[in-house]
Amino acid sequence: LHLFDEPQKGEDHASKAPEAQVAQVAQVAQVAQVAQVQEDNDVRLILFESGGFEFATYLLQAKEVIETQEYRPVANTTSYFLGFANVRGDVVGLIDLNTKFNLPAKGPENRRALIVFDHDNGLFAMQVDRIVGVISIEKSNIDIHPPIKSRIPEQYLTAVAKMSDRFVSVVD
Repeated sequence: LHLFDEPQKGEDHASKAPEAQVAQVAQVAQVAQVAQVQEDNDVRLILFESGGFEFATYLLQAKEVIETQEYRPVANTTSYFLGFANVRGDVVGLIDLNTKFNLPAKGPENRRALIVFDHDNGLFAMQVDRIVGVISIEKSNIDIHPPIKSRIPEQYLTAVAKMSDRFVSVVD
C-alpha cells in the first residue's frame, strides 16, 4: 500500500448519505470481513468510484469499509491528507483520493465511504465517493503494471482489471 507514502519530487497533486448507500457500505464491509478465503485463480477486488472514475483495490489488503467519519484536520500537512478520525478507538489517517490523484472534486457531502488499510505507518483510510461492490476476477484478467500514461503516478496505479464490459484501474 503506497497511498500513505510521501510524494516523490515532480509529482502533480493538485449532506448525509442516503440510507441505501449506507446499507451498501455496511454490506461491503461485512463481505470484506468474511470473504478472506479465495481460490488460487481468483482475486477479489473492492470496486469504488472517486472523482467520476471507477477504481478497484485488493480486498485482502483492506481492513474494512465504513461510512465517512468526522475527522480532525492537522496543520502543515499535504493537501490530500484530511486529518485523523477516531474509528472504534483507533486513530486513522484520512486521505482524500480525489485530491491525491488530482481528480475532480465532488464536494465533501458526496464522500460516502472510507476504505481502511493497516499500513506500516499505522491505520489510514482512502475517502472515496462511492462503493460499487466486491467482485471476484481471474488472475489472468489482471494486467500488472500496464504501459499507460496517466495523471495518477505509476507507483499507485499498479494494475488494470479487464472485466467483460470495461477496464478498471487497480490502485495500491
